[in-house]
Amino acid sequence: MMLRFFFFVVTFAVAKNACPSGFYEWHTDCYTFISNASGFADAENECIQKGGHLASIHDGFTNAWISQEASKYFVESTVSDFWIGLTDLINSGNWTWTDGTLMDFNKISFNSNLTSTNCISVSLINGQWHANDC
Repeated sequence: MMLRFFFFVVTFAVAKNACPSGFYEWHTDCYTFISNASGFADAENECIQKGGHLASIHDGFTNAWISQEASKYFVESTVSDFWIGLTDLINSGNWTWTDGTLMDFNKISFNSNLTSTNCISVSLINGQWHANDC
């Protein structure tokens, strides 16, 4: 089983509530980085227990911000990438976000084998997305 670091987004409007302690604000969402090595399903379940989901990324600016913040947070890690909430486990063959939002941005590398893997991780080195075994 491949282990990945992961983070999640709690989806509530920052304008109404400040982000909880230990969370980072970006646009209208709150993010936190969790350094528990975990498979994709366990990571998503932990996120749900905390009131959120693995992060969904909808534009290049958010992808760049998350990658930059993750590289600061995981600076002493030996793992080179982390989970986000993009998977085809929910509907085989159709990539969707675990929070149900529209897949309107894609940064999956062209060398990824999308037919034998079901979950997406992000590289701490360059912010590129890679398909991995969950």
